[in-house]
Amino acid sequence: PVLEAMDLGCPVLAADNTALPETVDDAGILLPPDDPARWAEAMTSLMVDAGLRADLVERGAARATAFRWEDSATALARTYHRALDPDPDRSDEQGGRSS
Repeated sequence: PVLEAMDLGCPVLAADNTALPETVDDAGILLPPDDPARWAEAMTSLMVDAGLRADLVERGAARATAFRWEDSATALARTYHRALDPDPDRSDEQGGRSS
């Protein structure tokens, strides 16, 4: 959802755990998931600071372009091929596919 939000021009607040920091990078505000006061402060900042909102929208749009569904699908397919191929050397010679 954070990539979709950034792609749609929404400023992002996200938890600073799991894969979110890697995905959001510096294009959003990362917060501890168990600190409601910090979340409230960040939401208030976004509501009152048009410059902050605009900056996060711009950085988010740029960050979202680094992720493409086609790349994810290709990487996932490659991983499945490697996991299922009993002869990985032969698979590499044939572009990741076994015959």
